[in-house]
Amino acid sequence: MSSVAQRRLISVFVLRAGTIVPTDFLEEHLGLSSGALRTSVSRLRRSVGFDLLVTAPPGYELHTVNVDAARFEDLVSGARVATDVAIARAALEEALACGGGDAYAEFAHEEWAIADARRLAELRVGAIEDLAELLLAAGEWTAALATVEALIETEPFRDRPRGLLMRSLADSGRRTDALRAFQAYRTYLIDEIGTEPSAAIVALDRDIARCGASRVPHNLPAPVSSFIGRDVERAAVAKFVGEHRLVTLTGTGGCGKTRLALRAATDLVDSHRGGTWWVELASATTPGGVAERVALATGFIPGAGLDATAQIVRHLRHAGPVLLVLDNAEHLLDAVAQLVLATLSGCPDARVLVPAASRSICRAS
Repeated sequence: MSSVAQRRLISVFVLRAGTIVPTDFLEEHLGLSSGALRTSVSRLRRSVGFDLLVTAPPGYELHTVNVDAARFEDLVSGARVATDVAIARAALEEALACGGGDAYAEFAHEEWAIADARRLAELRVGAIEDLAELLLAAGEWTAALATVEALIETEPFRDRPRGLLMRSLADSGRRTDALRAFQAYRTYLIDEIGTEPSAAIVALDRDIARCGASRVPHNLPAPVSSFIGRDVERAAVAKFVGEHRLVTLTGTGGCGKTRLALRAATDLVDSHRGGTWWVELASATTPGGVAERVALATGFIPGAGLDATAQIVRHLRHAGPVLLVLDNAEHLLDAVAQLVLATLSGCPDARVLVPAASRSICRAS
């Protein structure tokens, strides 16, 4: 199948495998007359099989399930819902091994292929990022670094690979290199497009500078004064967090809920190797801001145009035991409850601690 016309025709059929492709569409987008189309289809049938490419009024249909793109999408989708890290990783590695090069590379610029080519390209980049996340979580820093460095070569303006690079360097003990990676990215953005790095990347740089390469990551703020007494309450909070996946500290304003939550979370850092993350929600003004603040706190950079909550849940699920402390959540309780429910449903090792004046958050448990 060496002719460009034949490769274009099979590409159209593969893109729409399992559905009827009208002859009008083929004639219009491929620039073929009715007779030329019939001749091209006849020739193509000799290559793919008369039983696979069939006439199905008002056009033709390719009967096949052996399409790399479909297999790739199924594997990536499976990886993103898998709760077992090994299964998720194997699925991503198999997905990325499907085919080679860009989708519809020869025809990716043509109208009939543009949207799908871009969608598959974005999905492939996201799969590479997901695999790097798993490598990082497993402590395979060399492999994670190689993966993200190769991706940065082709996607230099994308935030998530830059964040993964910084985290890989920091977690492997190269904190200075991680900080330099941020400065290099900042300089690159300013020089090339005149913009500063995103708030998420800036926050990650700040956390690396403050915490270094801790094997038990956290972003807990330093207390402004000493914490004296309340040992019984601290012990009770630690006990409840160990026994329950969602714990709400309630009380009137000014009674010290936030300080107690911070002290308790500090006591529990070593019990959550996936991270103890303090999420300040006072600055979140919209429901969508809840997921944004969680992403900022955990150092995760969501992919653009995708569901941020689903991405965060997937990230936390593969990180290991994690503790989220959601402070000042009262003004966005519905959005917080939805995120908590998604997190607890999707992350078996996750715990959530919420200091709040209301018990409403408990409805998420």
